[in-house]
Amino acid sequence: MMILRDDRLRALGLGLLSLLGLLVAGELLVRALVDPPRPPYPPEGGRGPERDKKDPFLTDDPDLFWKPKPNTQRTMPDPVSPAKSIIVRTNALGLRSPEFPARKTGAHYWILVLGNSPVWGERISGEETFTAVLEKKLAAKTKNLSVEALNAGMQGYSTFQSRELERRLLDSYRFDLVVISLMGGDWIPGPRPDKDMISPAVRRFLSRSGLYRYLSSLLRSGSRSPEYGPRSGPRVPVGDYENNLTDMVRLAQAQKAEVVLLAPLPICMEEDCLGNDPGYRVDRAAFRRLYAHMGTLEPQYRDAMSRVAARTGAHYLDLEDRLRDSPSPSSLYADVTHPNAAGHRLIAAALAPLAEGLMRRRVSEKGKDYFR
Repeated sequence: MMILRDDRLRALGLGLLSLLGLLVAGELLVRALVDPPRPPYPPEGGRGPERDKKDPFLTDDPDLFWKPKPNTQRTMPDPVSPAKSIIVRTNALGLRSPEFPARKTGAHYWILVLGNSPVWGERISGEETFTAVLEKKLAAKTKNLSVEALNAGMQGYSTFQSRELERRLLDSYRFDLVVISLMGGDWIPGPRPDKDMISPAVRRFLSRSGLYRYLSSLLRSGSRSPEYGPRSGPRVPVGDYENNLTDMVRLAQAQKAEVVLLAPLPICMEEDCLGNDPGYRVDRAAFRRLYAHMGTLEPQYRDAMSRVAARTGAHYLDLEDRLRDSPSPSSLYADVTHPNAAGHRLIAAALAPLAEGLMRRRVSEKGKDYFR
């Protein structure tokens, strides 16, 4: 019996060694012959080498999925008007803002703006984003007070990703005001919900393996709806969206920051907006179906954001209400979902009175007059 058991243990050991050898050989082979795909990516940016060619300044992150490289500059042609080019710069934090001070020295008022591509500033310069315009508006009202607004918007981000980014930033900075404007990255269809991706600790370990990235990419591509459209569920279902937003508000409030939930401009399906979207030019029928489907989800997410504001005491501002006052709503859009420079000015104008009131209340606690 002892001999039989020893034989079984020996066979098991040899089997495990053989399996380990196959995994090591597979890893070496993939690294030598294949450029392994990266972890999940912005849907419009492709995967792995394809993504890198389209967006070479992005890098992978085990918890955020993707992020911009810090201290990077690139010139981008406008996809609709190639003659127009846009310079995109990231700071040492990998965010689309000027360098942010490491700590408060003297009198400062710090604002953090979290969001996806409408906050990032798709197809406009960094100086034209509503974060930059808001900073200038508030700074013009003050004296002997430095107002700094950090644009932490990122292309394609959902609340699942921005919640992690917020945690990282709050570990290093104490903001006076946090503005959260997230929606479109959550309702966009995905192969599976963001939360069902591998847990951060495991993903961090496995993402170093080229073999794992290669095999998982094959599984993802095989499970995706051919049109990446309505048949896929949202990346963040509305219930998870509400929970994520609540977490984000609580994180900021734990540091005594005021919070504004900013519901973004709605999807624009007018012909002027459609004609300015590169995706519409590729496949008009599929594009219309996708955004018509997303338009049915949009009210659910707006209602969820409103509920979070009521439950947490955060301030709520819905830009859909401001859009009704515009004589030509489509003139505020670069495409179906992204505001142009005029749209960003409208957002800054809508947000400025609320932000100024919160700033005056916060700064008045210091007992000094910092306003003109």
